[in-house]
Amino acid sequence: MDAWLEPGRKVVMQPHGAGEVVGLEVRVRGDGVRVEYVTVAFQSEVVVLIPVSMAAEHLRPALSLAEARELLAALESTDPSRLVAWAEEEARRHGSARCASPARAARLLHRLYRQEEEDAALQQTLEDLVVGEIALVLGEPVASLVDRLHQAHGLDSDRAFPSPGPPPG
Repeated sequence: MDAWLEPGRKVVMQPHGAGEVVGLEVRVRGDGVRVEYVTVAFQSEVVVLIPVSMAAEHLRPALSLAEARELLAALESTDPSRLVAWAEEEARRHGSARCASPARAARLLHRLYRQEEEDAALQQTLEDLVVGEIALVLGEPVASLVDRLHQAHGLDSDRAFPSPGPPPG
């Protein structure tokens, strides 16, 4: 078994987001075949059993503590080049397949923070994916990290996007 599937390890699975490996269990199918499953609990309180033989297809290891801190700092920055640099470094370190999903989602979230039109549903989805994973790794509440990002980008607390400037004239 891969080390990243050990109990207590943080993992990510779409569409559930970030979760933690609870353990392994063996179940006997109706045809008598024994199948080993990895049990993953997600922040949404959903628990999923995945055959160990299929885990690599459906799960990926979560960001490391250092990666989560770096990504949070890049997201807090109003300089888009910082996030691009983070994504390039992750691709160099882990290969493009490992970081493609979080890097793309983080870049899109950063773009949403900079635009003036509201797309609250997309922003919420991306915050759940990206910030949810960072929060799980850092052991901090998602809401407090989202608040930090909103403050860093000048977003109103009751709105997803910045208020328009003063009326012309």
